[in-house]
Amino acid sequence: MDFLKEVIEVGLGALAMTKEKAEALAKDIIKKNNLQKAEGEKLIKELKLKGAKQEKEIAKVISKLMKEAQSQFTVATKADIDSMEKKIKKCKSCKK
Repeated sequence: MDFLKEVIEVGLGALAMTKEKAEALAKDIIKKNNLQKAEGEKLIKELKLKGAKQEKEIAKVISKLMKEAQSQFTVATKADIDSMEKKIKKCKSCKK
């Protein structure tokens, strides 16, 4: 489970770093090119949209890695637990 935690932390760290770098880059571009406020806001909005797309991609990668890691371990899924709960309830009702 430590592996999964590390994968998630790395993904979130990369995501946070990406957002910080994007904001810094936008401010730098605005400053260097003397962009008007509207142009600067447009640039920041575009970078945020790209960041959101990257965030979704990182989430997909993390999800895939978690599924791969889970397949290596014997871990009950929610569906497995729900199924067992139903069987237990059924057995309890049969004994009465």
